[in-house]
Amino acid sequence: MAEICRLNEKKLSSVIGFMGIFKADPMHWFPKHGESMDTFRSQVRKRLEKTKPTFNFGDIVKIKDGAETYYPKGPLIPSWVKDTYHLITQTQSRGKPVLRGGKEAVLLGKKIHKRTFQESPGIMTWVDKDILEPIKKEEQLYFVQVGAFREKENAKAMVEKLKKVGFEAIIKK
Repeated sequence: MAEICRLNEKKLSSVIGFMGIFKADPMHWFPKHGESMDTFRSQVRKRLEKTKPTFNFGDIVKIKDGAETYYPKGPLIPSWVKDTYHLITQTQSRGKPVLRGGKEAVLLGKKIHKRTFQESPGIMTWVDKDILEPIKKEEQLYFVQVGAFREKENAKAMVEKLKKVGFEAIIKK
């Protein structure tokens, strides 16, 4: 570690010196405060683990940008899968977490439309939890039913009126 600190010292000194900040070698600081790189790494690991989202049955998620495979050494993710939201339909099998490529995975069983949040058949694939992002409640939409019609033509006319004033509208039987 001391070598790394000294190797980076030249790079850091030009940036830090330019900013007018005094630089310090952590290898001198740690022993004075009863710390080491191992205790530092341990503390960082604990904080990172706390920030990992937990995924449960029924959560809506999306696949992170940059993800290429469903799990390490798994199949490639098609672009259409990345462009939609997904519903977690299973988190365990026989009471235990499912591992794929050595990583804990969840089953994405339903596809969720990004604007209407309508469910449709999904990819039914186990996916590494680390490549998923939860969809925040603010991103989820609420729906209002505008009317009930006996004739489909009347429903279509209402959809056209709504679209003209800027609302997204659908007909659901």
